[in-house]
Amino acid sequence: SQPDVFDYSRHGVGVLGIINHPIGKRATLQALPEGRYFFQKAQNHATNEVLEATAFAWNARIRMEWAIGEFGKLMVRAVKNSVPAASQYLYRAQVLADTRTAISNIPSLALQNQWQAGIDFRRDDLSNQRNQSISAGFQLSDNNFLAVQEVDSLITSLTFFQSPAKKKAFNLNGSHSFLVYRLSTLFTFGLNTSAVWFVNQMNEGILSQTFSSSYQVHSGWNTAFDGPVNFRLQATWAYYFAKQVGLPAIRNQFMRTEFIAFFQITPNGFLRLTNQALFPQESVGLWNQNFFDVHMEYRLPTYDGALFLLARNIFNRSHFLQVHTTEFSRTVVSTRLFDPYLVVGMNLSFPLKGPRGKALGAEAE
Repeated sequence: SQPDVFDYSRHGVGVLGIINHPIGKRATLQALPEGRYFFQKAQNHATNEVLEATAFAWNARIRMEWAIGEFGKLMVRAVKNSVPAASQYLYRAQVLADTRTAISNIPSLALQNQWQAGIDFRRDDLSNQRNQSISAGFQLSDNNFLAVQEVDSLITSLTFFQSPAKKKAFNLNGSHSFLVYRLSTLFTFGLNTSAVWFVNQMNEGILSQTFSSSYQVHSGWNTAFDGPVNFRLQATWAYYFAKQVGLPAIRNQFMRTEFIAFFQITPNGFLRLTNQALFPQESVGLWNQNFFDVHMEYRLPTYDGALFLLARNIFNRSHFLQVHTTEFSRTVVSTRLFDPYLVVGMNLSFPLKGPRGKALGAEAE
């Protein structure tokens, strides 16, 4: 917003407490209670609209930690936070965000409230290269800003307004990694899930309940052979689901892999082969992509430099498609990629003398 059209000021005074209290020999309680008084004023000079509000809020952050065994730690956390809305929601004038999206607001100075709770467990056995972690969290918020979405063939208009409707979110994450000494290989596994319940409004209709969730599973291994060859593999599978009342469900999934082979050809030279593959959901007509790169390098024995060879984009297609689907639209974007290319070069580093004979670093390529 322009300074001569919209002004916003916010003042606050508060009291903050800090509590850090050990409980026995293996537990600790930490708390940050806070009381804060807010005064806000927003003025739209174009319409001579003035909004003023005062509010008092109690906020707190509480965390309890326990030591579990020799390597483990358990933590329980809770947060309550009430804050003023961001100033981007306080101007009424319509702003063109891009070539087909216009944004405006119905201003409000009510505080936004958020409650969080979670539990985390982590175990790190560094001497045996074993790590486990799991965490779960829940969030609840109200007085969030929602958007009335008016869509036609020419433009999409978004009008943000503050609603007492609640937004809920839940997440669950876990990971496990361990080293198999006989194979000289580190294995990793992980799971990430999230779910969100919220409401939205389109074309001045009623508020619609929406559910969105995502699920990701990833795994991999990384070798540490005492020899000239090593490998790394990472694979991720992801699935997304969204459902709004009265509309068909939106589903999408993909799989992504990365494989790296490293060859120590000589004491001064190496070869690295990298292959990245993407397998999107077939039902939307997208193509699989396969990116294969080559990097070869040789360190010069008598100079501070190296000879190198790079080959990129060897097997992938010339372009790829991205599909973005929301509750009210589906957008397909095509992006053209670089053609396959080969680079051969040399890096050299040598000292230069400064004004007083001081050595300055320099590098030539």
